Amino acid sequence: MELADFIKNGVIYFAMPLVLVLMSLADLKNKYIPVWALFALAGGLGAYGFALSGDLISLLRGILPGGIIIIISLITKGKIGWGDGATIAAIGLGFGFGFSAGVVMASLMLAAVFSVFALAVKKVGREYSFPFIPFITGGYAICLLVEKTQL
Repeated sequence: MELADFIKNGVIYFAMPLVLVLMSLADLKNKYIPVWALFALAGGLGAYGFALSGDLISLLRGILPGGIIIIISLITKGKIGWGDGATIAAIGLGFGFGFSAGVVMASLMLAAVFSVFALAVKKVGREYSFPFIPFITGGYAICLLVEKTQL
């Protein structure tokens, strides 16, 4: 295995999941994401994405799904966290528009299943809010599996 492949696989299968799991734990415990984790994620994935593509336009396209979530966060006055959008934008920096859009869709589906289940068993009410980073982590894992197996 070449060094470039080793680094690429380390980012995709070790560093990213580790940072996302740490962010998920912080989000579940404190209902916020540590700023250092966002900067580490965005900086690392931005450098990774630029090294792979060398194309600034594709990097900017990659942050669109996260940017849309950040705009929705501003419109809803924080009902959706800006950190969730920033996390998706960081994923887009490293993996591109298609992958980050897929992570958003998978995350929303996981959150919807959780919400229906929680409402059905009467554990929560309609106004209950929950951390979204754990669903982004799950969405990332699903997208990796789909991409790896070419489903």
